[in-house]
Amino acid sequence: MAKVGSFRLIWGLPPEVFCKKHSRDPDILLAEMRPHLFGSRYLTRRFKRATLVSDNTLGFLFFKKLIKEVILFYEKKDNFGYTLIPGSLTVIILAKRHQVPIRLVNGVSQIKIIKRTDQSALTFLGRPVTLKNILPILPEPEFADYKFLENPF
Repeated sequence: MAKVGSFRLIWGLPPEVFCKKHSRDPDILLAEMRPHLFGSRYLTRRFKRATLVSDNTLGFLFFKKLIKEVILFYEKKDNFGYTLIPGSLTVIILAKRHQVPIRLVNGVSQIKIIKRTDQSALTFLGRPVTLKNILPILPEPEFADYKFLENPF
């Protein structure tokens, strides 16, 4: 079983330079990052010793204090804040709630990475997982302003 403070959670899309530098680090934690599966499809090939978890286990891992740092890769930074991949606001809230430091790093745009297999929760690896009459809400990039990131709860 993992010990307290075992992992650094990678959330978002790191540039190739970061991946090469940390490819053999044993403390990297990757989430699936559904629906596009950035973690399981894109990042597991770049981090050879990482641990992969499903998105819905992150709350438990924060609660158990297994995550010592969140490395959050943003797509764009402007005068107001950061543009992030879907799910980032949830990760920020969990980190802040459990007093885990967040390191913001310039990442890669998801537009360059997305494979058109899974665009919503209707499919998994290109196969339907819901009834035909179910309508999805498509994930959109998220925005976090500077005040939200700086202020604890």
